[in-house]
Amino acid sequence: MRGKGRLEQWRDIAGWEGLFQVSDAGRVRSLDRLIPYVDGRVRHHRGKIIKPGRHPDGYQHITLSAKGFRKENFVKVHHLVLTAFVGPRPDGMVGCHYDDNGENNALENLRWDTLTGNSKDITRHGRNVNAAKTSCIRNHPYDEANTSINAAGHRRCRTCDRERCRSRRNNTKEGVMTTNWQFCPWCSHRIYQHSQNGCEHVDVQQVSDLPLRTKRTPCDCKVNVHYFQRVGHG
Repeated sequence: MRGKGRLEQWRDIAGWEGLFQVSDAGRVRSLDRLIPYVDGRVRHHRGKIIKPGRHPDGYQHITLSAKGFRKENFVKVHHLVLTAFVGPRPDGMVGCHYDDNGENNALENLRWDTLTGNSKDITRHGRNVNAAKTSCIRNHPYDEANTSINAAGHRRCRTCDRERCRSRRNNTKEGVMTTNWQFCPWCSHRIYQHSQNGCEHVDVQQVSDLPLRTKRTPCDCKVNVHYFQRVGHG
């Protein structure tokens, strides 16, 4: 962090040279300047520290505007600090805070990093919703014995995985295609495909001496076309 007695350094904001500056402490100020009017009058604008607003995403932002310049709204302060003292943002990078505090825009607390790196900061500081969960959706505990980590680094519930595999094996033995089926609200058949003329349901049948297989059979039920269009089918 910044040492005591260290002087605050100020640099011009790119595109706003002579009008606005940003410091390595994360503050933004306007500079003294003369503003001419069409009638020949000149007004002296006294520079001041600009108080940032707080965006719903937790980051501080400011508005940059001056006569003869295009107004810029919701400019993130930490982006201004990094651009002025580190350099332009590399492609695919975002501005990250080491302490995950969007209001601490000191240069020592900032870096350009990937979205993955930013997500790791959120997880490390306990703000990741999924990482804070202590049990899976079926209330199985995320303890050492019941938790595995997949290739993407995400937690998996061992109990749910076992039950899912067991269900797939049982469905395979019964000849039912292993998928998340929807059911026709009129005939209660498993729906394979919706159409404006009806739906196809899955039927299990024995084909000679081969294992049980599934067969798609047109359904003769009265289908409400508008219902399927409303739910996004057909």
